[in-house]
Amino acid sequence: MSLGRSNRVYSVSPSRKARRRCRNIHRSFSINVTNRPNIFNSIIPSTFVPYLLFHYDDVDSHSLSDICAREFGNKTTLPTLLQRQSKNARTCRGCSLAKVFNLDLAKTRTTTDSLTTHITQLLSQLLPTLAKKERKGEPIRGSYLLIVNSLDSSSFFPFSSFKAAVGDSLAVLLISALHLRVKEIPKMPSSPEQITKYEKIESLVKGFKLPSTTYRQVMMLWREEMKNGLKKTSNPTADIKMFPSFVRSLPNGTERGKFLALDLGGTNFRVLLVVLDGPLVDIESKTYLIPQQVMLGTGAQLFDHVAHCVANFIAMHGLERETSLNLGFTFSFPLMQDGLASARLSKWTKGFRCEGVIGKDVCLLLKQALQKCTNVDINVVAVINDAVGTLMSAAHSDRNCEIGLILGTGCNACYMENLDEVETLNLDDDGPNQVIINTEWGAFGDNGCLDFIRTEYDRELDTYSINPGKQLVEKMIGGMYLGEIVRLTLERLTSECLIFQGVDLECDLFNRGKFYTKYLSEIESDRGEFFENTKMILEEIGIDNYTLEDCKIVKYVCALVSARASFLVSAGIASLINCLKRPDITVAVDGSLYRFHPRFHNLMSLKIYELVNPAYKFKLALSHDGSGKGAALVAAVTTHMKVNGRNKKLPPNLQGTPQEVMVES
Repeated sequence: MSLGRSNRVYSVSPSRKARRRCRNIHRSFSINVTNRPNIFNSIIPSTFVPYLLFHYDDVDSHSLSDICAREFGNKTTLPTLLQRQSKNARTCRGCSLAKVFNLDLAKTRTTTDSLTTHITQLLSQLLPTLAKKERKGEPIRGSYLLIVNSLDSSSFFPFSSFKAAVGDSLAVLLISALHLRVKEIPKMPSSPEQITKYEKIESLVKGFKLPSTTYRQVMMLWREEMKNGLKKTSNPTADIKMFPSFVRSLPNGTERGKFLALDLGGTNFRVLLVVLDGPLVDIESKTYLIPQQVMLGTGAQLFDHVAHCVANFIAMHGLERETSLNLGFTFSFPLMQDGLASARLSKWTKGFRCEGVIGKDVCLLLKQALQKCTNVDINVVAVINDAVGTLMSAAHSDRNCEIGLILGTGCNACYMENLDEVETLNLDDDGPNQVIINTEWGAFGDNGCLDFIRTEYDRELDTYSINPGKQLVEKMIGGMYLGEIVRLTLERLTSECLIFQGVDLECDLFNRGKFYTKYLSEIESDRGEFFENTKMILEEIGIDNYTLEDCKIVKYVCALVSARASFLVSAGIASLINCLKRPDITVAVDGSLYRFHPRFHNLMSLKIYELVNPAYKFKLALSHDGSGKGAALVAAVTTHMKVNGRNKKLPPNLQGTPQEVMVES
C-alpha cells in the first residue's frame, strides 16, 4: 500500500487538549492490552494506549457487534456506534467516518471480512490524504478508525504488507470528534537480512504465542482435573487436590465485634485488631520481627515469641479487660488440616527449621503459648491460607464474590462449592450445604497433561528448580518464575547472536535468578520510544552495549511471557466461572504480580470474557489484606455460626483422615 512520494508510515494520535476533553467519553476505551504483542507494538506512540478499544487474537469467533455491545451497551452494534460517533464529527475533505467506510448503517452485524474491506478502503484513502496534508503543513481534523498491525507468525514485516495479512488478527482504535495530529513512527525492518533475523527470533519465541483453541483445551483439562480432586476415588491420584477449608459461610456485612488476626508466614508476622460493625471495618495492626535464632530454634521458642508479641499488642491497645477474644490464624506453611481450627505442620519452608513442630497441631501450640503470656482468653477459632482470606475479605463488601485468587510469588485459587459435589468431605451437621475449596491448582500439569504447551525454557527452569516435575502450571504463571523464563529466553537469543552483540558473558543475564519478575512490570511500563526503564534494567544486570532494537526485543519477550501467564490463569478462572454457573460473579484477586504488573488485569479481563459462557457476567476485584482482614472475618463468621448453634464437632470418621494442605503461595 503506497503512501505517495514520501513513502513514510504515519500514526494518528490525539492532542493533549483533546484527550482531556474526551477523557470521560473514552473511559470504556481504556484497555491497555495486546493479545499478540510484537515489536511493532513497542514503537507505537504512547498516545495510542488510552484509546485502545479491543483486541482479540481470534476475531472470527466473535461478532464485532457483540464486542461493541459489551463495551457500549446491549443495543449497540458497530454500524450504530459509527453512526453515533460520526454525527458530530468534523470531516476531512468532506468525508466522515461513515462515508469513508461506505457502511450500510441498516446492517445489524459486521463480520471480520466486511470490516477488512472497510479497513482496506480506509487505509487506501486516509493515509495518502494525511501524508499530503502533512507535507503542506495543513491541520488534520476528523474522526477515524485506525488499525494497528498485530500479526501472528508474520509479526515482523513492513506496514505496507499489512493489507495482505490484516484478516489474521486485529487491534481496533476508535477516535471520535478529536483534533488529530500526525506523528511519524519508525519503519519496520525491510531488508532481507533484517527479515531473516526477525524470523529467527519468532521461531525461538513462538511457543509463548498460543491460539485461543489451545486455551480452551487447557480450560477443559483444568476442569477435569478439578473434578478428579473432588471425587473420593480419584482424589489420591489427582494433581489438583481440592482441599476443603472447612469454612462454610461467607460474611454478609452484618458481623459485629472485636477479633484478633495473626498472619504468620515469613521473617515478619503481623498481629491485627479488627473491629467489625456491619459494613464498617476498623483495622489496627503491628508488624513484629522473628529473629534468626528463633527461626532455627525450637517450636516452643517460636510460639512463645509469637505469644509474647500478641500479649504486647493486647497491652498496647488496652484489651486486657476483655474476657475473651476470638482469633483467626493465617499460617502460610504446608499443613495437614483436620478441621477449621485443627491443623498439623507437614514441613517447614521459607528458612524456618524449628524443632518439635512437624506433625503437631499448630493451633494447639499457639493456644498453649498464649495461655502462658496473657490473662485474656484467646480462642483460635480458624486456621486458613491466604487464598481463603482473599475471598473472605472481598466477600464482606461484595455479595457476588465466590472465587478468591492469589497471583503473587505463586498462584492458587479457592471458591465456594456445593457440599454434594465434595465426596472427600462428610459432615453430618445442619450447617450450610457448602464449603470453600482450596484448589491448590499450582500442581496442575504435574501428570504431563500440559506438556504440549511447555517450551524449552519452561523445561530448563523446571530442571534446575528445587522441585523438578512439581507445580508445573505455577511455574508458567507465578511471580517466582516469570523473570527466569524471560532470562532464559534472552540468553538463548543472545547465544544465537540476535541481540546484545559483544555482551560480557560474566553479566547477570547468564546467572540464574538474576532477572527478577519486577523487571517485567517495569519494562512493560515503558511508554514511547526511549525505553528508559528497559535501559536502566539492562545496565543493572551488566549489559551496556544494547541498541534501541535490543530494547524493543526485550520488551517484546517480556510481553509474550506475561501474556501467556495471564491467559493461563484466565483459563482456570473461566473454568470455575463456567462450573459455578452464577449469572453475576466477582473474583477477588490479591498478590504482587496482579497488583503491580501494568497489563495483568486487562489481559485477564479480555481472555476470561473470551473463554467464559456469555450468559455469565464476571468482575475482577482487588482484595485488600486477605491474610489479615480475611482471617478476622473467618473468625467472625465462625463465631456467628457457634452462637446460632450451627457449628458442630467434626465427625469421628474425618478425624483420622487428615488432608495435606499447602497453605502458601
